Amino acid sequence: MFEDRVRYIIEEKFVDLVGNVIDELRNLPIQSLQENTHSPFDNVWDSFVDQLQQEDDDSNDSVFTNAIMGICQQSVETLSFTELKLLWLITEGCLAWQGEEVFPEIEKIAQDVVEELFSWIEQEAEEPEFELDDEYEEAEYEEDDSEEFDDESEYEEEYDEYPPTYYQEEQVKKTRH
Repeated sequence: MFEDRVRYIIEEKFVDLVGNVIDELRNLPIQSLQENTHSPFDNVWDSFVDQLQQEDDDSNDSVFTNAIMGICQQSVETLSFTELKLLWLITEGCLAWQGEEVFPEIEKIAQDVVEELFSWIEQEAEEPEFELDDEYEEAEYEEDDSEEFDDESEYEEEYDEYPPTYYQEEQVKKTRH
């Protein structure tokens, strides 16, 4: 039961990241891709969705893959080390990891999370699920906010600063040596 709850929280974070990446792709003009892509759509997301749903073998997979993986990488770089390790727990890389008691190198964890995030984005492009869930989640959170957090001022004062990202943590470690 506890593992199910943790998995739900991790998946919720992936859904947030997917939404952020899709928003960036919707704001990225198709003309910004370096290779010549012919698309009736104005943005990268709509073109990518169309391409996946058409299942066109003569497609520009690598053009879209490179652009989307780059945005996924940027999103992952904003995560704290703790968030990164938690997200890694449901990746294929974690399932294949043989080191039972230690985590792999941070670069390996980050790459596994980027690949997992990309697979979630591909899945969303092939079979949209999350867009409909947003309306439900907003209503659910509105109810939760009124019940649980009557006095948010104490919480906000205590946690004004965000935790450092894992890249910032790595920089601190490098300066200590």
